[in-house]
Amino acid sequence: MIQAEALSKKKGGTVILNEFSLEIKTGRVTALLGPSGSGKTTLLRLLGGIDLPDQGVLRGLPETGPAFVFQDHRVIPWLNVEENVAFALPEDWTAEQREQAIDESLTLTRLTSLRRRLPNALSGGQASRIDLARALATGRRLMLLDEPFKGLDLELKLELMEDFGIIMSQSEVTAVLVTHDLDEALLTADTVVVVSGPPLRIVEVLEVPLAKVGRSMFDPALNALRQRLYRLLVSEK
Repeated sequence: MIQAEALSKKKGGTVILNEFSLEIKTGRVTALLGPSGSGKTTLLRLLGGIDLPDQGVLRGLPETGPAFVFQDHRVIPWLNVEENVAFALPEDWTAEQREQAIDESLTLTRLTSLRRRLPNALSGGQASRIDLARALATGRRLMLLDEPFKGLDLELKLELMEDFGIIMSQSEVTAVLVTHDLDEALLTADTVVVVSGPPLRIVEVLEVPLAKVGRSMFDPALNALRQRLYRLLVSEK
């Protein structure tokens, strides 16, 4: 379990976090759901070691550090799929280690048959999966995702969220996903942490009692949770 204990962070005179605490279960997907500017991304940066807290402690973080997936996709257009994935791997890995990591990540993301193609020869969904493949190939046990589905059209977004659910159900990676879209949270996460701020605070923690594979926006169980989340978000405005 990853534990954030009494984290505080101030930026430019604004208190972003004030003694904020959270427990993140390992091997599961936790979504931080709340409005833009509430402090979600700041927490993600603290978890990733990009920023340091002014006060407080983070426990249980993997020694290897996290893998990041950002909302602006980091695909290198002149490299093929395999080369894009290999770009993120440590330079001191052996050729055998690199080949195994690439093969496994491409299999998980259903990109094996496309490994020699350039990004401009892929569909939008295929190209977007390169970011996930790159993050998985590093072998890191923590994945931090900052609104990775933002700005995508609905059809592509649903396709990628379904892919993400399948990938995460087949791996043992712990993932923390930042979003302000309640359907993204419901369709991808095991645990939804509703937040508000700044300073960042937890409004409520909800468990999603459904397997990540095969979730549907029209599932009655999700509809009940959606109504609950909507009321929570509206009440915080």
